[in-house]
Amino acid sequence: MADHQRAVRCDASKASVAFREDCGRGDPGERRGTPPRIRVFDPSAIAQARTAVILPARNEAKRIGACLQSLAMQDVAQPAAIYLCINNTRDDTAKVALETLSKMKAPLVLAEFDTGPGGVGEARYVGHRIARRFSPGATALLSTDADCLADPAWIRSMEEGLCRSPAVLGRIDPIPEECAALPDIYHARGRIEAAYMTLAMEFEQLMGTPGLSRIGLNTAGGANLGVRSDVYWTVGGYRLMASGEDRDLMDRIIAAKFVPDRLEEACVQTSTRAAGRASGGMSNAIAARLKGRDCPLDTALLPFKAMIDCQLEEGFGRAFQAMTVAEAVRNTPALEACVRILRTLPHAEGRRKYLKSLRARLG
Repeated sequence: MADHQRAVRCDASKASVAFREDCGRGDPGERRGTPPRIRVFDPSAIAQARTAVILPARNEAKRIGACLQSLAMQDVAQPAAIYLCINNTRDDTAKVALETLSKMKAPLVLAEFDTGPGGVGEARYVGHRIARRFSPGATALLSTDADCLADPAWIRSMEEGLCRSPAVLGRIDPIPEECAALPDIYHARGRIEAAYMTLAMEFEQLMGTPGLSRIGLNTAGGANLGVRSDVYWTVGGYRLMASGEDRDLMDRIIAAKFVPDRLEEACVQTSTRAAGRASGGMSNAIAARLKGRDCPLDTALLPFKAMIDCQLEEGFGRAFQAMTVAEAVRNTPALEACVRILRTLPHAEGRRKYLKSLRARLG
């Protein structure tokens, strides 16, 4: 560990200067302010990495060790460069990360800084900028979170997916032990949301919605997201947003005529804590499910009539409030019947004609 520390001290000052220069180029929406403190472990491997994993962490001392271990134990031919972005943190996240690093072999760049209102979006933005500087040959840019555990084949699966597609959405499962401890009401509401989500995805795929033909809905989550580097920089990368930065990025990828894909085989497990780090993140949804009242569902979901309006461009651009569990229960039978009929219609023209007739009947 002592050799690592000597190399890091030597490299850190250069890193801060380099990042300061990089932040002065006038890119739209770029972050201003004091450069992060950057420490580089295994600089040679970092520079040669073909894949970069950007990992924001805020007060994650209890979970960062397990997360880093899961990333260090990946089944890959060439290790990925891990960019740990410790932001707005007042606990021992950095200390635990360094202790974990001393017990494993993994190329790591550790950046410490405070964000402004940009929150987690800003942390991902900064991490990708640093990765561009230190791993210039990285063609695969992967995002995950500090409370996640990556399956051993996660990086390899994401790399393979990005060889075929410009961007990929991996699977995000709850950590089984934590999920099993949650009350029945959580699981019941989750089943309602999952059923509606499955139907909504098939609806969009059957209708051939531009950009959504492979993924159905933009359910992008920063906990498991991959983008080819050329695509990432073409659309401008993550924006400085306190939440929703992942779906905002995917919206712009789709708007730029790229077609993302969904990778069920690329899985990370995430915590089911109700008190998270990012306002508006997954923990908010978990907290809402645990309350004894009707709760909002994933913001990617729309009421059935609104889905038809969007397809027929009658509701294009309209803002919809998040659906609730009760609305999903009411809407599921109609959506299910519609999907069942759409499956029988072989051509897009026939499916659109059917939607027009259905919309006229619904009023």
